Amino acid sequence: MRLILIASGLAIVAVLMSGPASAAGGLAQRDETIQLSPKEAHQLALYFRSPVVSPVMPPVVKQILIAAAPPQFKPECNVMVSGWGRVAAGSASVSVRLIGPGEGGIWVAYRCGSRLLDLTQYYDERLAMIEPGTLRFFALEPGRAGHAHDPILYYHVNFAEQLKLTGASASSFFVFATSEQPGAQDARGDAEDRLLIIAETPAGIRPVLDLTTARWQIVRQIVRKDSDMRKDSARNAHAISYRAHLGFERDTNGRLVAITDRFEEHPPGGGLPRIGILRYVWDAAAGSFVVRN
Repeated sequence: MRLILIASGLAIVAVLMSGPASAAGGLAQRDETIQLSPKEAHQLALYFRSPVVSPVMPPVVKQILIAAAPPQFKPECNVMVSGWGRVAAGSASVSVRLIGPGEGGIWVAYRCGSRLLDLTQYYDERLAMIEPGTLRFFALEPGRAGHAHDPILYYHVNFAEQLKLTGASASSFFVFATSEQPGAQDARGDAEDRLLIIAETPAGIRPVLDLTTARWQIVRQIVRKDSDMRKDSARNAHAISYRAHLGFERDTNGRLVAITDRFEEHPPGGGLPRIGILRYVWDAAAGSFVVRN
């Protein structure tokens, strides 16, 4: 069970989570730890302890990591891709990629997608850290309370940077989430960008801040061609509903002290936007970020 601070607009919600279930269609985003066998742990250690770790993992390393994935990962992936229609059924593909270094391990992203070239832009990912002897997964689904938006199903994650904090180190990630999926003709979906910070403290490793930086609605329309039998094409229109600009405050030693969040939120029915500033200060004693003016 973990406590995660979530900010969106003027609402600040502390959510206590214990492995939330995924919305129908995507992978289940849950915190879990997989114990590696001594042989698997040894083979991974030989690769990741190398002075120079190539971002392109050898096939044997990928095979070990894919085999060590949670037992429900592949079945969930098959169900997700099969839900994209008859053409996609049976084309599910599982892969893993190295995304960045951590203080106590290596960050990787597990991806579920389709082998079909026309569907490569659609996929869902889970974030994990390779630690000595274990593979530790972190939920990308924050379980926002009070949101009336459509369920966001698919998550894409990329490493942002390592951060120094007083009494801890941390890694930050760019998370893109969207409810858009293939097969829809004229469809509406939600999408958002977030900044996720996971800290490695003496008390353990856990998410300490999850900030929405942008949210918008996707309106997907099929543009019909004329009678010369050219193929139809898709056109996406984006309506921004929330945008935030983050400022990072650091001390003379380069340690992150606080994050300033200047946001603008547009009401669904139009009208004047809500504008405000939130400041998240790192509290070393509490091992978390706290909101202060």
